[in-house]
Amino acid sequence: MYCSNCGESIDLDVKYCIFCGTQTDKSISVIKKNSNIKSLEIKLWPLIVTIIILVITIFPWDYAFYMVSKVGVCAAFIYYCFVNYKKGEEKQSRYFWYFLVLAILFNPVIPIHLFYRFVWILVDLVVIVFLFNYYSTLKKI
Repeated sequence: MYCSNCGESIDLDVKYCIFCGTQTDKSISVIKKNSNIKSLEIKLWPLIVTIIILVITIFPWDYAFYMVSKVGVCAAFIYYCFVNYKKGEEKQSRYFWYFLVLAILFNPVIPIHLFYRFVWILVDLVVIVFLFNYYSTLKKI
């Protein structure tokens, strides 16, 4: 069974959780670990804003604009990475890794230079297609 307070797995015959000290309740013990997180609502506005930013960055701009846009895009990828990690569903576990790689690729702190603008345009287009695919999977849920 799982502790109703901290969600850790505990033995059926214990009266107190060995992790947090909460008294166990047999009627609540059937609640799965992190069940309150499974109902976590995924916000779509960061996804839409990210797609718009990536479409805008296809056009030629000043280098400073690209660095500022990386902040917003990276923040959105970190958000979706966090949400997919917290959801912990098997069919979405791959999205955690996808968003983690994208957050590293688009991070503004230690920028990854692909040297050619054409390469970044291709990366942006692939990421836009990926985000539309992710959006369609969210709509199915």
